[in-house]
Amino acid sequence: MSRLRTLLAIALTWVGVVVGHKIAYVFAYPGPGRDAHLASTGHDSFRVLALSALVLVPVVLLLAAVKALRSRRAVPPKRMAARLAAFQVPAFFLLELFERGLDVGHTLSEPAVLVGLLIQILVAFASVWALAAFVRGVRALAERFQARDETASPVRFHPIRRSRPARLTFLVRARRRAPPLSLA
Repeated sequence: MSRLRTLLAIALTWVGVVVGHKIAYVFAYPGPGRDAHLASTGHDSFRVLALSALVLVPVVLLLAAVKALRSRRAVPPKRMAARLAAFQVPAFFLLELFERGLDVGHTLSEPAVLVGLLIQILVAFASVWALAAFVRGVRALAERFQARDETASPVRFHPIRRSRPARLTFLVRARRRAPPLSLA
C-alpha cells in the first residue's frame, strides 16, 4: 500500500468515525437530553474530535485528487467501502470504549454504540460513493484541460541561428597561410 493511499485511508476513516458518531447519537437520543447524556458518558471532548474531522475533510479531498491524477487504476467502490467499514467499525468501538473508561459492559449496553456500529457501515459506503463522484469530477476536469491544451495552437520555436562573431569572420575567409599579425 502506498503512503498516499495509507494517508487517505486513515484520514477518511477518522472523518467517517466522527461523522458516524454524531449521527448515531442523534438517532439514539433525538431529544434535548442528548447533551446531558453525552457529558455523562465521557464525550466532553467531542468538539475537538469534530473539529479534527472538519480539518481533515479538505485533506481527504486533496489526497483523493492527487491519487486520481497520479493513477488511472481505481479500486472498485464496493471493495473500497468494505475495507473502509472494516477500519471504521472497530475504530468507532474503540473510541466509545475509551470514552467509557474501558468498561466493555457499559459500552455494549449503550444504545448509541449499537446503532453507531451499523451507522459506521452506512457512512463508509456513503463516503466512498461521494469520494468516487469527486474523483470522477477531478479526472473529467483534468481530461478537459488536457484536451484543451492539445487543441490549442502550439507555440512554434524557431532555432536560433548562430552567427559567427564579426571580428573572427575574416579568419574563415582568409587563406590558410599563417596567423594574422593582430592575433600574434
